[in-house]
Amino acid sequence: MPYQPGQGRGNQFTSKYSNDFSQKIQIEGLYEFLAQVKTTAPQVVGQVSETNKLAADMVKDAAKSKASGLGGVANKAAGSLATSKATRQASVRLGMGMPFAFGAEFGAKRYNQFKPWRGNQWVAGDGPASGVGYFLYPAIRDQRADVERIYMASMMRLMREAGFRVTDAEA
Repeated sequence: MPYQPGQGRGNQFTSKYSNDFSQKIQIEGLYEFLAQVKTTAPQVVGQVSETNKLAADMVKDAAKSKASGLGGVANKAAGSLATSKATRQASVRLGMGMPFAFGAEFGAKRYNQFKPWRGNQWVAGDGPASGVGYFLYPAIRDQRADVERIYMASMMRLMREAGFRVTDAEA
């Protein structure tokens, strides 16, 4: 039987902790909104996917710009940045087909082609603000406020289109 991620052979490949480097902006009520909209205004669901892609593309473009400014292996690793067009989340992925991408993002203690190691973990509560990363995580830090503002404005517009009543205080 081939190896499946998350399924170890006698705990050989599993771990009790997570290497999840994701940074999430939680939107309260989003899943409930999507479930309700699927039945009442299905055309809005596709527009939510477009909104998610727009948010992820903002971060990806900023990260590519930062990586090109760094040059070298970071510039090459920027080619592995990709976004998804999903209904439930916006995401930016790094490293597809480029095993050196994480060295370019986080640095290394040992290999000279990478910048000095900045770490790949942060202090609890600080999230990406703790200074890790060279291009993707700095882009997340820099773009977060703009992404939140544009995303929420778009979601409020979609809620109005779907027939939900949105007050000025929420918009």
